[in-house]
Amino acid sequence: DNLMAGGIAGAEFRLYHNSNLKLATTATGIDVTGTVTADDIILSDPNAPSITLTDTTNTLTTIIQSGNSTGIVGTTTNHDLRIQRNSTDIIDVLSTGIDVTGGVTADSLTMDTGGVALLKTATDDNIRISQQTHASIQAVNDAANAFTELKLDGSTLLLNSQSNGNVGIGTSSVGQKLVVDGNI
Repeated sequence: DNLMAGGIAGAEFRLYHNSNLKLATTATGIDVTGTVTADDIILSDPNAPSITLTDTTNTLTTIIQSGNSTGIVGTTTNHDLRIQRNSTDIIDVLSTGIDVTGGVTADSLTMDTGGVALLKTATDDNIRISQQTHASIQAVNDAANAFTELKLDGSTLLLNSQSNGNVGIGTSSVGQKLVVDGNI
């Protein structure tokens, strides 16, 4: 006869399949041997419920956790975290930074790199680089009129580069290879 189920009063209960232990209760929950197939998994706990995935061969641990007012998907060990779509990496969180494949589509994107922010807004296609307490530099790329400008605080023109190779410093009237507005 094949053992199907067994229990010890006041202790554990075990379920078997073809005499192989598949599920056992423990003092802290259950132990499952094999694959769990379920329609839904719902975790509810007032103390930050989480799913911990550990590769014991390579000592890598990844977590999915909900706690306080923050949801976390990350690692607790020093390994890369990849977000994929259709089995293709879209975002790689590496020890050296973040690698985004396919570009970023957003109404607004701000990256803070320790006091220096890189900002792109939906109101224009321009990129602004600024420090928290200092002036910002804005890169304006006007493909329709074939020029690129660098501006200070969005209005003071620093540099105008034309598609024909002409460059203006402090001016957008660039009729020669180099035009400077003011003293050199």
